[in-house]
Amino acid sequence: MHLLSRLLLRNASRFYGSANILLINPPADLPWRDLFAGAEEVSLFSQDFADCRTLRASGAEVEFGVVPHESGTSPDTILLALPREKERLRMLLHWCSVRLPPRGRFFVAGENLAGGRSAGRHLRDRFDRVSKRDSARHCTLFEAGSPRRTEPFGLDRYLRTWRQPDGARGVRVSSLPGVFSHGGTDSGTALLLDNLAAIAPAGRVLDFGCGSGVIGLATKALNPGIRLSFCDSNAAALEATRRSLEMNGMQAEITASSGFCDLSGPFDFILTNPPFHEGHRTRSELSIGLLAPVRNFLAPGGQLVLVVNRHLPYARWLESEFGEYRELAGNRHFRLLHAVKSGS
Repeated sequence: MHLLSRLLLRNASRFYGSANILLINPPADLPWRDLFAGAEEVSLFSQDFADCRTLRASGAEVEFGVVPHESGTSPDTILLALPREKERLRMLLHWCSVRLPPRGRFFVAGENLAGGRSAGRHLRDRFDRVSKRDSARHCTLFEAGSPRRTEPFGLDRYLRTWRQPDGARGVRVSSLPGVFSHGGTDSGTALLLDNLAAIAPAGRVLDFGCGSGVIGLATKALNPGIRLSFCDSNAAALEATRRSLEMNGMQAEITASSGFCDLSGPFDFILTNPPFHEGHRTRSELSIGLLAPVRNFLAPGGQLVLVVNRHLPYARWLESEFGEYRELAGNRHFRLLHAVKSGS
C-alpha cells in the first residue's frame, strides 16, 4: 500500500463529521470508501489519468482535469496529496483556498522526500491556521483552515508561454504547473528538435508523453502534411498542448492515455522524450515499462525516435525489442536513438 494511504488510514478519525469531502490526487490504492464511510458525499479528482483508470476500476467516480470543476456545493473538507512540483502545489493551494468555505477544513499529506515536512510553509501563504497533525510512514499530514481569499483563481495566471528558435519554425509553446520542464524546453528535447529536419517524420505521427507538446508542434511546423497525435497521462500537459495548438493554428488528436492503453495505432513515427520520474524518484524502468508495447503501435517499417539520458539502459532495451538501433546524435548528457520495426 502507498505510504500516503497508510498515513491517511492511521488518521481516519480526523475525517469523521465531514459531510462533503473532496480528494485531490489521491493515491490509486487509497481505500476511500473505508476511510470516509461516514461522509454524505465523497468526490475524487485526479490530474493523472493512470491513477484515474485504477480508481475507476475499483468503482470510484473520478474527475480528470487540471483543477476540479466547480459544482454548486462547496466541499466542507478537502484533502490534497502533495505534488512534487512547488508551482503545481501553489496553483492547487490557490484553487483550494478559494473553493473552501470559511469554516472548512483542509488537509495536505505528503511524503517527506517530496517536501512533506515543509508543506506547512506553503500552506501559510493561503491559510491563517496551519497545524501539523501527524508524521509517520515517512510522510507528514498538515491541517489548515481560515482560507485567505485575496484574489480569484484563474488558470491563465499560471500559464507560461515561449517561442522556439527558428530551427523549430518558431512555434509558440505553452505549459502549466506539473508539465515536464514547465516554462521552457529542456536540453534533451532540444537535442531531438535540432535533428528533426534530418529525421523527416511523415504519415501518422505520435508525440508520446507529449508534455507541452513542443516535439509534435515543431514536427508539424516542419512537415505540415503529417497526421499528428499527442498523448499524455497528465491533464496539465494535455491542456497545455491544446492551448499550444490553438496559438499556432494547428489541429491534432489529443488523447489522455495511461501509456499506450488508450491509443489506437498504428503510427508511422513515434517521437518521445520518455518520462522516468515517479513522484520524487527517478526510475528508468518506469519509462521502459511504458514503452514496452511500442512495437504493437508501429506500422511495418514504422520508426521510433527517442531522446534519453545517456546513463540509462535504453540501448539494451532497443536491441532486445528491435534487434538493432542507431544513435542519431548525442552529447555528454543525452542520446538520440532510432529504431525501425521490421516487416512489410
